[in-house]
Amino acid sequence: MNSVLMLCHNALDMTKSAVLSVLYQDIPTRLLVVDNASSDGTWEWLQQQPEVQSVAFRPQLGVSKGWNWGLRQWFEFGGRQVEHVLVLNNDVELAKGFYRGLLGRLGPTTPFVTGVSVDNRAYALSAKMALGAATIPTPMAPCPYFSAFCISRRIWEQVG
Repeated sequence: MNSVLMLCHNALDMTKSAVLSVLYQDIPTRLLVVDNASSDGTWEWLQQQPEVQSVAFRPQLGVSKGWNWGLRQWFEFGGRQVEHVLVLNNDVELAKGFYRGLLGRLGPTTPFVTGVSVDNRAYALSAKMALGAATIPTPMAPCPYFSAFCISRRIWEQVG
């Protein structure tokens, strides 16, 4: 199974889109959402989503603490079958083959990969339709984009 960690703080409409884009990937996913003290109904909505695991933190953990808490849940308590985790912010909407595309780049020499953002929604939607909702081809970036990254168990065990 392909584990996903998403942090959110408010922005319920964006969170709904982000969650749906994870659930409709072309590979099976398990999603854990960390609600970081939302006050706009996000936590209440998450509790009504049976296919989403969620936890709420009051007060906020902050981004790095939230990521580390969630990654620990997957890698230390999720079982040895968790080999990688896709980490997302709640303001992203993934193309249908996004996760599969990142996994194609993850390997022994690249244990941490990131997606490259597309800042033009019209372009992203037309590219999705033209490619049959497959991964939008983008060049590798010279630096990480931390709104969507995939980390392997090996890196987690080395770096923590």
